[in-house]
Order: sequence, then C-alpha cells, then structure tokens
Amino acid sequence: MSNWTFFPIAITFLGFALTLLVTSKPKLQKLVSIGIASCYLSFGLYLLSQGSNILPMSLQVADWRAPFGITLRIDYLSAILLTVTGIVYLCVTVYSNLGDNAESSALYFPLIHIIIAGISGAFSTQDLFNLYVWFEVILLSSFVALGMVQNKSRLSGAFKYIVLNILSSMIFLLAAGLIYNVTHTLNFELLSSHLEQLQASHPSYVLALNITIFIAFAIKAGLFPFFFWLPASYHHISPAISGLFAGLLTKVGLYAMFRVNFMVFPADTYIETIAMALSSLSILIGVAGAIVQTNIRRILSFHIISQVGYIGLAGSFLLSENPVIRSLGFSAALFYMVHHIIVKANLFLVSGLLASYAGSERLAKLGGIMPVKPLLAFLFAVPALSLAGIPPMSGFWAKFTVFKTTLTGDYFLLTFVMVVGGFFTVYSMTKIWLAAFWGKPPEPSPQGVVRVSAIVGCSLLSLSTLVISLHPDLLYGHVQEAVNHLMSGVANGKGF
Repeated sequence: MSNWTFFPIAITFLGFALTLLVTSKPKLQKLVSIGIASCYLSFGLYLLSQGSNILPMSLQVADWRAPFGITLRIDYLSAILLTVTGIVYLCVTVYSNLGDNAESSALYFPLIHIIIAGISGAFSTQDLFNLYVWFEVILLSSFVALGMVQNKSRLSGAFKYIVLNILSSMIFLLAAGLIYNVTHTLNFELLSSHLEQLQASHPSYVLALNITIFIAFAIKAGLFPFFFWLPASYHHISPAISGLFAGLLTKVGLYAMFRVNFMVFPADTYIETIAMALSSLSILIGVAGAIVQTNIRRILSFHIISQVGYIGLAGSFLLSENPVIRSLGFSAALFYMVHHIIVKANLFLVSGLLASYAGSERLAKLGGIMPVKPLLAFLFAVPALSLAGIPPMSGFWAKFTVFKTTLTGDYFLLTFVMVVGGFFTVYSMTKIWLAAFWGKPPEPSPQGVVRVSAIVGCSLLSLSTLVISLHPDLLYGHVQEAVNHLMSGVANGKGF
C-alpha cells in the first residue's frame, strides 16, 4: 500500500492536466473535476474505514532514504484532514459555475486542482523543506486566483495577501535553513531527535528557531496579529473560491504549527504561553471585528480569525506536561478543525447563493428572504447555528471539547475568553439572520437565479454538518484514534 501514499497528490495533478486539455468546454471541465474530487474523497473515506489496518503508510520518493530523499507519510491525522479536504473539494466543484458564483476564467478548475494538490502535499509530507514547497504551490496558485479579475478593491486585497504571505515564506525558508545548518536534516522524525539533543546544549538557540518558524505558520494561519491579509481579501473573490480558501487555507497553517512547533520541536512552556496568548487575542479580536461589519462575507472573514483562535488554543495544550491535557486538547483541536472546515466553507458558499438571489451581500440590501426562499434560509441556518455553537450542532460539540480541556486543566481565564467569543459569535450570526432572512424585503424585489448545482454543493456540506451534529461520536472516534496513535508513537520513542 505504500505507493498509494502518493495518490492524493497524483489524482489532483491528473485533474489539473485533464481540465487544462478542455479549457474551451467549461461543462466538461466541471464534470471531470467532479469525477476527480469524488475519487479523492473516496480514497480518504477508504483510509478511515481501514484505519490501523493500513495506516500509517509511508513512501520514500524514488527510493531515496531520509535524510536525503523526500518522505511522504499518511498517518491517522493526515487521513482525517485529507478526507475533510475531499468533502470541501467535491462540494466546491459541484457548486462552481464559471462566471456566476466562480471565476469566469477557463483556468479556474485547473487552479482548484493545483491548490488541493498543494494542500494534500502539505498534509502528507514528512520533510520541512518539502512542506515549504507545498506551501508555495498553494500560494502561487492562490495568487493567480486572486488576480484573475482586476478591479481596484480586489487588487488591493490581493496585494496585502501576497505581501504578508511572501513575508511568511521568507521567514519559513530562513528558519528551515538555520535548522538544517545545525541538525543536517529536515526529516521530521530525525529532526525531532536532533533538536532534542541540541536543546540540552543550546536551549536558547532552539527556542529562537522555534519562535521564528512559529511566526511563519502564525501568518499563514491568520493568528493575531498577523491576520490582516485575510479580511482584506476573501470577500472580494468569487464565492466558490472564497469558500475553498476560507475552509482550508488557514487550517494548513495550523496543521503545520501543530506538526512542527508542537510535535517536532521539544516541548517549551514559552511557546505554549505565546500560542495561548495569541490564540486568545485572536478569539477576541476576530469577534470584535465581526460585530461591526455590514457585509456578510466580511463578517465571516473576521470569524475565521476568531475560530482559528479556538483551534490554536486547543492545539497549544499539546505542549502541556500533563498527558491527559495533551490528549484532551489535541482531540479538541482536531475535532474543531474538521467541524470548522466544513461549516466555514459552507457559509461562504451560501453567501454566494444570497448574492445570486438578491444581487448583494450587504445586510442593508437584504431582507425577507426566509418566506420567499426557505431553502436558502435552511442552508444558511445549519452552518450558522453550528458556528455559533448552538446545541446539538457540531459547533457545540467542538466548543464543548475545548471547554472540557480548559476546565480540566484549571485554565479559567481561557474559559472566560471563549465564553466572551462565543457570545459575540451568536450575536453576529443573529445580526445576519435578522437582517437577511427576517424583516421587510427591499424594493424592488430581487429576481436573481440560484443554480441547482450550487444548492446541491451547499446541501452536501450541510448534510455533513448534520451528520457530525447528530453523531459526534463518529468523528470523535477517529479523532481519538489519531491522537492515540500520535501519543503511542511518542511513548515508543518514534516521535510524531
């Protein structure tokens, strides 16, 4: 099965090549993309169904051994993230209609496949420099997507996105070079043992390397105070591609932070404190920005910052000295990440449905949608209630797991921060609901057309949310299995 480790990357590159061959036939491009995304998702579901029988799977590319060769590895953690990536991948391709809710360029579908290839590579690699390469694949393709339509506001947002992410890449590359200079390897497993040995003699230098690469990942994840690129850019691009970005891109940054800073580097209380502080500030600043916005996707963009804070906060418990807190915290972070990928992608896609129907995403130009378009109201209500953490939605279970961790570890200040963040999340979601779905419809009455395929894409994401909401044990079982595998690897001296 080791050769199948390359499958998520190979299938997406195949999708890229096939859709490039039929750029003059957008309908065929979409059908090919749906087929490729279906294969990708099926592979992820197969991995989870087999579990420990086939995981982890490793591949030494071209049979070159570490530290010289590239190592690809799909463990339980990677399998979960690849599967949820497949869900969003399929739903976005079903949802997308060129020139309507997606970019009008014939390069749109090829770019989607390349972005997913980069994400798949980042989730599968076991090498720090290779992780940098996959980040660049994601960023270069996203740069092109941002620059497809040239208007002043969009280019302004794209400029901020590009500058901050190039800065992040420079810091990442600098850190990788410095790490290689002292350890002579970038393979995660070898790096973990070498850094542990180096910490015994040069703890300050290891800490400096840790902080440097943490900053690079914090920019990519959108943590405070590095988040300015996110709300400046996401609401200017098409709903389809903003849904893909909102669901997945910041999570790749968080995953890299967990995998490298919290797993490969030796545990450090200073990094734990920084991660907790920045995550807490992200929760508060994110909701503070959301409650003053009047554009739906801009509100949702600020909520990404807040929710990234919840995930980062839970993940920071991986650095705790208490093994119970480590297990609870990372289980909470992974559960929250899966929930948020699906919910946030869906909210951005549904905002596109509202724009297609009403011709605007500004709250002042919306109203009275629920009695006229009850299906749109339902499709918005499912992810909105989940994001707000209303029982029994998936967001409730996600926040419950984080609350359980903070209360078990007596982190009462962090619990209070999450309560405040949760209150204002409910407030901002209620503000959208009252303005867009209740009240008096604007004059003249909207006459926009909402395409069936777009409704199907959102419905599939809503169904995924409802499955997690009504059966959280299904997801939590896989999450706990992933955490147990990681913890047993550490106990056996094999690293993460």
